[in-house]
Amino acid sequence: MSETKRKWFWAWDFDKEESWINQMAAAGKVLSKVGFTTYTFEECEPGEYTIRMELLENLKDSKSKEEYLELTGNSGAELIGKVNRWAYFRKKSSEDDFELFSDVSSKVGHLNRLRVLLALIGTMELLIGVNNTIRSFDVLPMFGVPIAILLIALGVLILFGFCRISYLRSQLIKENTLFEK
Repeated sequence: MSETKRKWFWAWDFDKEESWINQMAAAGKVLSKVGFTTYTFEECEPGEYTIRMELLENLKDSKSKEEYLELTGNSGAELIGKVNRWAYFRKKSSEDDFELFSDVSSKVGHLNRLRVLLALIGTMELLIGVNNTIRSFDVLPMFGVPIAILLIALGVLILFGFCRISYLRSQLIKENTLFEK
């Protein structure tokens, strides 16, 4: 029997999303289908699966993307689904530890991809919001200003996410440097 839940996670809270999905799996409900804010779970043995998420590289060549997904599948992981560039994988917990990132540089690369995405979207929202603020006084001040303020607030929020991911990245690099010495 399947159960569908709706839940919102910001992109910079991917670790919280992954943790929540794994808590569900530990309770006997494994992710079987994923959509925008929609998660479908099926019954399983408690703790039977481990779920991992990854923001895929923006591979223009779909053959390269398919090769990567096939390589991940060859490791025993199953692609549950994709939402935009986010890919969701699951693997039986009885097998070896399931990690998509084998070393610090691959983890940093993942965080870098997310930082670039957040920086672009956050900056774009801010610029559009400021532009709308300036232009709305001439056109439709009653509607334009609230929309512009909303866009600016969204841009600031997204840039907050950028800062959070940048902090996680710097902590990861710092920890790795300590272990290398």
